Amino acid sequence: MKILNLQISGAEVGFITAEGKVYLQRCPFCKLENYAPAVSSGMCAWCGATIKLTASKRRVKRVKKLRESKGPIDSGGS
Repeated sequence: MKILNLQISGAEVGFITAEGKVYLQRCPFCKLENYAPAVSSGMCAWCGATIKLTASKRRVKRVKKLRESKGPIDSGGS
């Protein structure tokens, strides 16, 4: 279940689930679309870059609660 879009330098590169798992769809370093089987690993299949979650799971749960109560929210790029 997609919860938060993952943006790096203004470009959407993947998403984060409510459980805190990172799905990397496009690498922010080599700019290539990730190989489909590698998306759920959070690692780029082409250059080996790994995206680690620095936001706390607590924040992800709070955003999930907001979405459920108010519908879609605009992250405002922050």
